[in-house]
Order: sequence, then C-alpha cells, then structure tokens
Amino acid sequence: MKILSIEDSKESQVLIDLALNKQFEVDFADDYTTGIGKISISHYDCILMDINLPDSNGFNIFSQLNRQQIRKIPIIFLSAEACEMTIANAFNMGADDYIVKPIKPIELAARVANRIIKSNRVFEAEYTTGPFKFNLQTSRVYFCHSNNSPEILLTPIEFKILFLLAKNHHRIYSRTMLINELWGNDYYLESRSVDKHISSLRRKINPYGNLIKTQSGKGYCFELQADLKEDFSYENRNSSSKRN
Repeated sequence: MKILSIEDSKESQVLIDLALNKQFEVDFADDYTTGIGKISISHYDCILMDINLPDSNGFNIFSQLNRQQIRKIPIIFLSAEACEMTIANAFNMGADDYIVKPIKPIELAARVANRIIKSNRVFEAEYTTGPFKFNLQTSRVYFCHSNNSPEILLTPIEFKILFLLAKNHHRIYSRTMLINELWGNDYYLESRSVDKHISSLRRKINPYGNLIKTQSGKGYCFELQADLKEDFSYENRNSSSKRN
C-alpha cells in the first residue's frame, strides 16, 4: 500500500517516514504543485496533507480532489494548526481525520491504518485474488481452479477474515486490529479466539492454508507468492479463451 505525504517540513517528513515505512510505501511532495502531479499519475491508498504549503494550502488540494471525484482516497490533515475553527473546517469539508503536530509516530501509524481499513469497507460485487474468488453479495468464496470449482464452506466470520487478509495481502493485521475491524471496537473478544478462527480457516482452504502466515509477535498476513499469481493468471486467461 502506498501513502502520499504533502509536507514541506523535512523534519516532519523524517518522522512520517519513521512512523509508516514498515507498513507502507511512503512518497513525499514538498508543495501543492508536486502533490497534484503525483496524485494524477499514481494510485495512493491514503494522503497526508499539511495545510500551510509554500505555493498554496491543503484545503485547495482537498477541494480539487473533490472536483475530480476521487475522494474515495482517505485524506488526513496533518498540521501545526490547532485552531478549533480550522479543524472544524477540515471535517466540514469531508476530511477523514485531523492530526495536530507534533507528530507522534505510533499514533500516526495507527490512524493511517484505521482510515485505510475503513475505506476498504466499500467493496465491488466480486473480487478474485490468487486461488480465491469472492462473491461479496452472497458472502461466498470459491476456488478459482475452473468455472465449476466448488464453494468453500466458511462461517460468516471466516469469510470476512479471509477476504480482509486476501484483499490486503502482505499487510500484517494484529489480533486487536482484526477484532476491531470485524467485530467492532465495542465488542469484547479474547484475542486467542482469533487464533481459533484462523486455524479453522486454514483447514477449510487447504491446500492453500499456508498462504495465511503467522508473523510472530505481530499478527497475521496473507502472502501470495509470485509463482502462484502467475499460475492463476495463466489459468484465468485459458478459461477466458475457451469461453470465447
């Protein structure tokens, strides 16, 4: 996943990179013009935006993104401006979050991850990755070996876990992150209950259970090997050519 920070302070850039580079690819723009240029040619999963920039301000960029109708990208204002009216203005415009400097790396990383997770709640009707094809309207998942592949019988929560991990492959989710995302912040659940769901899920998606990796002391992630991507890409092309 890729983050764009539109920030002219080199000190802030260092702190942002320190906070995010273990989880995300971080790109920087020093001013309004460079930021708009980068947004026009690259896809970003989240944008961090200072308000006071050398050639404009963050609100102008925000307005331009609204006009271009690409506001599905989470935008977080990151500014030394602590004025209540400025913060209220940001949220009234539709900002996803507002963080007052000085930057706290751990908090920043958590807020960015949270906004990206929430933005991923709006899904397309079908989604295919690696060996799995998800039908998001019926909450069913299939092996995509062929057109007649059987359904993988999962519980609703197992479906949600598999889809979240597969869609955000290579991203590590702690047990707490999974609980908050799938059950909600107000739901109490023993963290080890997550392990039981993961164990059951791995058995049901055999022989691909090993795609769900345990990262010691961190959580879980879905790792799709390059050779597996190529195999299924080839199979999908063959299936399409046969139908045609």
